[in-house]
Amino acid sequence: MGAKYHVLQFWGAPVFQDASGDYQLKLDQNQHCKLHQWRIGKHTKGTYRRPGQVFLTENHLAVVIVTASPLPFQQRHRLVPMARFLQTQVKDIVLETAHQQLVVQEDKRENDDQ
Repeated sequence: MGAKYHVLQFWGAPVFQDASGDYQLKLDQNQHCKLHQWRIGKHTKGTYRRPGQVFLTENHLAVVIVTASPLPFQQRHRLVPMARFLQTQVKDIVLETAHQQLVVQEDKRENDDQ
């Protein structure tokens, strides 16, 4: 078995660059962003710094990190690995909007489970 490595899981939202080069959330017709989970993979390039940082998926999708938390090494295969951390940060308002939508999504999931 290969050496273990530190694994983090991320909740993130897809973003795109607007005409001025700023990252904006990709929103659906209801003005919601689609939040998903990713993880650091063995071959992930770059370094995680903090929420608001942008990373690229293996399919070259730009995603803003909304939250990060440790993931037990044995559970890493349940999440898709990401490809590369960028040094880019989104504006605070973009991160705040994504975080608010994550809270709403988690509340909805908890209510659906009851």
